[in-house]
Amino acid sequence: MNSKSSLTSIEEQLPAKYEHLVSERQYFRILAYICRYFEEKDYYLTEIAEGQLAVHDDEEQMDISLDNLVKRLSSQLEGGWKQDIYTYFDQLLEHTNTEELFRNFELAKEYLTLRLYGDQIDTHSEQDALIFRQDLEGTYSVLSLDLPSKFQVILESETENWPADEKTLFQIALQNANRQEVETAHGYWEETEIVAVISNEYAAIKMLDLEQNFSDSVGEHGALVAVPTKGTVFIHPIRTLSSNLHEALNLIVKQANLIYESDPGPITRNLYWYHQGQFHAFPLKMKEEGLSYQLPNELQDYLKDQEAS
Repeated sequence: MNSKSSLTSIEEQLPAKYEHLVSERQYFRILAYICRYFEEKDYYLTEIAEGQLAVHDDEEQMDISLDNLVKRLSSQLEGGWKQDIYTYFDQLLEHTNTEELFRNFELAKEYLTLRLYGDQIDTHSEQDALIFRQDLEGTYSVLSLDLPSKFQVILESETENWPADEKTLFQIALQNANRQEVETAHGYWEETEIVAVISNEYAAIKMLDLEQNFSDSVGEHGALVAVPTKGTVFIHPIRTLSSNLHEALNLIVKQANLIYESDPGPITRNLYWYHQGQFHAFPLKMKEEGLSYQLPNELQDYLKDQEAS
């Protein structure tokens, strides 16, 4: 194969997310080495846009982020960049087969991420083997690998030789997920303030670190949060208690359930009150007329305390 003839689009300026790491000249030097690398390999490099490569061979398409590579090169001497880039992609393409990854924690940790799953996860046969925690009631945050062409959950047996405990693995995975780009739309629906977070893969998991990633979406009294699918999150900042929480609740519930039923990667119909670092689930019941949501006890107590003060 020859990637020279297959490269149809290449970005013309340094992405803003790399401005603190490398200069424009350095970035395009990196891209030149990358293009040269793929010219010599059995892969087609078809596009470079916003720090993302579109690469494919005869069997599959891969979208490869340059975030880890650019960060790594920014702390190294330019004279060694070509070899570093070649080694990086040799290892990356080889480690789409993960056996070697699990023997090399220093490399594997760059691909750690979390995937948020709901009740559809196989809790009977696999749960004991998965590495997970419950950050949101009714969901599982599962330790995974973010590989070029797929996500792969990690089993406990695969990490036996890693020199890190589960707490550390989750910290690294969340830090990696926080670096992923998502789109946000901040506006008003029927006079209700709503922040919509949209991404093919990362919206739900970035919500786990809500104040780090979306600080403007948390009001003085917290926020209402819905996570219907992996790619969509709805947030209502609770800025004053004079606003009609029930109207906001009804609006988010309606939109979130529509997305849950129609979009790929459904996670949960639950609604949460986020306050001071904690997610409190709304009790959910199925009635003849449909789903019924009740205020969590923590929110009821909070509202009473605010009224009394």
